[in-house]
Amino acid sequence: MTEKNVEQDSNVTKKRIYIFSLLIVFIIIIGASIKLFTSLNSDDVKAPVKVAIPVSVIEEPKVVEQIEVEAQTQIDNTQTAPKIIQTQALPIVEVEPAEILPQLNDSDLSVKTQLSQYFAKQTLKLVVQDDMIRRFVVYVDNIGKGKIAKKHSPIIEPQSSFTVVDGDILTTSPESYERYTPFVELFTSMTPQQAVNFYKEYKPLFEEAYQEIGYQERDFDEAVFDAIDMILTTPIVTGNVPLLSESVVYKYAYSEWEQLPEAQKQLLRMGAKNVKKVKSAVKGIKTFLERSE
Repeated sequence: MTEKNVEQDSNVTKKRIYIFSLLIVFIIIIGASIKLFTSLNSDDVKAPVKVAIPVSVIEEPKVVEQIEVEAQTQIDNTQTAPKIIQTQALPIVEVEPAEILPQLNDSDLSVKTQLSQYFAKQTLKLVVQDDMIRRFVVYVDNIGKGKIAKKHSPIIEPQSSFTVVDGDILTTSPESYERYTPFVELFTSMTPQQAVNFYKEYKPLFEEAYQEIGYQERDFDEAVFDAIDMILTTPIVTGNVPLLSESVVYKYAYSEWEQLPEAQKQLLRMGAKNVKKVKSAVKGIKTFLERSE
């Protein structure tokens, strides 16, 4: 065998070994693939575990529970509220009310006793002290109609007389205005709330006296408000008030004043300063009366 032939045989042998090696590797790969495929489909393999992705979730049951707790808290607070409200405010006016109202015919002493807690003894002398409830009712009823019931006045008449200044023009003298000042001070010495408290305390007697004069189906409050409105609509006249003399009486020189209701003309005789004080006090009384309705 020649040397050339030996070399060729050697090359053939190498090729065969290489091919055989590749065949073995290929078989191993195929076998591994089959094994892997079989293991993936085997019942022994556990299902893939689901991975929970964290998300922002509001747990409704907890919210509902919280709302229910808050609602229950509000209910509990509402139920306990009356215990707090039950505290009583301190009285603004320290005046002892009459424990039991007397009969109308026997009411003067009780009324006088109550008024003495507001007025000084000297001031209280300006008040007529007989049939006090009935006098007040009749007087107020007439004022509301624009009239003056002199015979039923709850206060005494001024001690001094009406005087005038007789100059180029006849006018009311300042002294005529001043004679009403003590009565205005009497009226304004009670605060509006004190006046309303006193009125409410004796309201049953006022109503009884009001029914006696023929008002069976009308509340006395209506008469009081009529009188208040009559006073509040009275004009305030400043400066000299010119007058006309007719016999023994005087009249206002201006027709717009002379044509006023008698109750308003009586107020004008008090002078602008006193009228302002009376109107201010009456306005306050009206406010407290409206609040108490």
